[in-house]
Amino acid sequence: MKKDKIVAVVVTYNRKHLLKRCINAILRQEYKVDKIIVIDNASTDGTEEMMTKTYYRNKKIDYVRLDKNIGGAGGFHYGMKKAYKEGYDWIWVMDDDGYADKKCLKNILKNMPENKYDFTYLPLVINEKHELTWPMELILNNKIYRIYNINEIKNITRNHQLLYHNGAGLLGSLYSKQIIKKIGLPKKELFIRGDEVEYNLRAISNKINTIFIKDAKFFHPKQEFKVIKFFKKEIYFIHANVNLFKLFFIIRNFTYININYRKFPLNVILFTGFLLKWLFSLVYFSNFRNNLMKSLKIFIIALYKGLRKDFNNEDILKFLK
Repeated sequence: MKKDKIVAVVVTYNRKHLLKRCINAILRQEYKVDKIIVIDNASTDGTEEMMTKTYYRNKKIDYVRLDKNIGGAGGFHYGMKKAYKEGYDWIWVMDDDGYADKKCLKNILKNMPENKYDFTYLPLVINEKHELTWPMELILNNKIYRIYNINEIKNITRNHQLLYHNGAGLLGSLYSKQIIKKIGLPKKELFIRGDEVEYNLRAISNKINTIFIKDAKFFHPKQEFKVIKFFKKEIYFIHANVNLFKLFFIIRNFTYININYRKFPLNVILFTGFLLKWLFSLVYFSNFRNNLMKSLKIFIIALYKGLRKDFNNEDILKFLK
């Protein structure tokens, strides 16, 4: 029986030391990949020199330096397109600031069902303290679990290895070429923030489920979020610490996502909640409040562009700089 060919796609930008750790972790996998494609978004920190000096003899590594920074979304689009054209059966995707446990890929592959090509696969994404990188949703026996703590995963998965998740991300996830053929590539125009969410929803809209593999560990820094109690209810602000540059892409991209991937009236409800939550963030959190007028201006421009599906990044990048 022919062995499936697997390629890892890593997108990097100005984090050469983290990139080196990521690549070395892939090379140390107990189940070996056939190739590593590194997409460099025109880094200026010596990434090209590091790659040339450290890995130039390794024929398994294909280093691609882009002419300009096209964001994480653009990098994944470019890298996954290249991998798909080269005919790999599986594409394993990750950012440079994450790295896989040496058994990560092996544990994903050994827990696949018989119809393995019909699913996407998500490892357990945690930081080095074994805390969840971000809240997640798992579906078991038609019940949805909103998970904030790794111990909760242990409790609900004690006798279950595979669970359907609400969608894979672009962080340690594995996609078959059949899935890529069906749903296409990440939307490069999103640049950063929300590209993985859009890709998830596109997969879900095509009735593609994600299987969560709890024994496959992928390490990534924990996403900071703030919790505010409102009438005894905890409200999570995952993006509370972002700068104004990222604020634009969050508002524009999630406006587009909420309007285009949710059915009425859910889209109206979710979108209203999204806007109210972000307006509250601008007034409440100091990183926005200290520059409130500019924050509001960026918010309005981003909202307008998201509603119009305007993905012209060149003009807004000049404005934000």
